[in-house]
Parts: sequence; structure tokens; C-alpha cells
Amino acid sequence: MRFLRRLFGESSKPQTLRSEADADMESTLRELGLPLDFSVTDPQTAFSGGFAKATIFHGYQALNAGDLEKAISSFASVIDLLATEGGSQFAQALAVAHCLRGSGHEKKRSSQSHEMRQL
Repeated sequence: MRFLRRLFGESSKPQTLRSEADADMESTLRELGLPLDFSVTDPQTAFSGGFAKATIFHGYQALNAGDLEKAISSFASVIDLLATEGGSQFAQALAVAHCLRGSGHEKKRSSQSHEMRQL
């Protein structure tokens, strides 16, 4: 044990390196009500939950960047996946995906009506 302390320092906690992108994703998901969850689950649930959160994050970035088609498509794929998975553990992610997809459609409709008025 002393050897390890000398090798890694007094702290016995492992050091983790997090990129700025990881921190951004984590804070964005927390803001959306989807904190990262590191609880133990079966592999399929872990995959589905991780995929859903990553896709929601990228869709949210696209929505904020004005890429509405990509955002709407991202949220639709999450909705399709989680609807087939079922389970109450995905209820919050499913609700967020529906809400953000609706927001994308509203922005798209608003920009289309604005373009029509300019013609």
C-alpha cells in the first residue's frame, strides 16, 4: 500500500481526466433534467440510456445551432428507440425528447412562415 501511495501520491482516489466536451455534455444533460447515471444496470438498458442521452445532447446542440432538420431527426430517433424499449427508467428522457422535438417543429414552422412573409 505504501508503494502505491508513493507512486500515485497521498490520495488513494483515482484521478480522472475529463475533457471540456464531457463537462459540457454533463452540464447540458443536467440542465435538461437528465443527469448522467452510473448505477448498475443490464447491458441493454445501459446502452439504450447512454445512446438516448448522447443523441438528445447532439440534437440539443443542433437545435441551438439552427440545424432544425438534424435536431428533429435526432429527437425522433430517441423517441422511437425508447418507445420500443419501454420501462419507467426512460420516462424522463422520453419526455425531454418529445418536448425538444416539439420545440424544433415550432422553430421550423416559425422560420417557414417568416420566409413566406418575405416573399
